[in-house]
Amino acid sequence: MFGAGGLMGIRAASSMMLGLVLNFCVIVPWMISAGEIHPRADGTFSRIHVLNTWALWWGIAIMVVAALTSLFAKPQVLVSAFSGFFKKSAPGRDVVGHIELPLRVSFIGIPIIGVLGVFMINRWFGVRWDLGLLALPLIFVLASSPPIPPPSPASPHRIPVQDPPVPVRKPRSQAFLRPTS
Repeated sequence: MFGAGGLMGIRAASSMMLGLVLNFCVIVPWMISAGEIHPRADGTFSRIHVLNTWALWWGIAIMVVAALTSLFAKPQVLVSAFSGFFKKSAPGRDVVGHIELPLRVSFIGIPIIGVLGVFMINRWFGVRWDLGLLALPLIFVLASSPPIPPPSPASPHRIPVQDPPVPVRKPRSQAFLRPTS
């Protein structure tokens, strides 16, 4: 978890670390003593067992609600996702056009792969068909939206950062460039 801060930001990583400590040091022992988390067949508990049978699901619910809250807090993301459908792209040279698949492959393949994914989550995880099919257009809309721009320099949430001073190097002697006679 300590290396995750470099990838996702220190606030998100700290929040996840706090949730991990709170979950495994407070909530899980409390739920085991209350009888809400049942042991494995051999009567023992393991981290994987607790995580996969209990802790994972409310963590996923929190992440989904946080993502949807973040999405609906910035309506320009939704507007820009749908406005891209009606804009014509600017003419120009497509530098990767020679390695891309034709667009018809995507129009045929994405629905097939999507239905296959819904079938797999239904069989493996018991997700209802209607909810899996409802997720497909949501995935498309959320994946096609442009990234959210960073806060402006005048934003109160932006932390001012000063560049470290650059050391001034003295020029070296160029005696090694002179020919010797």
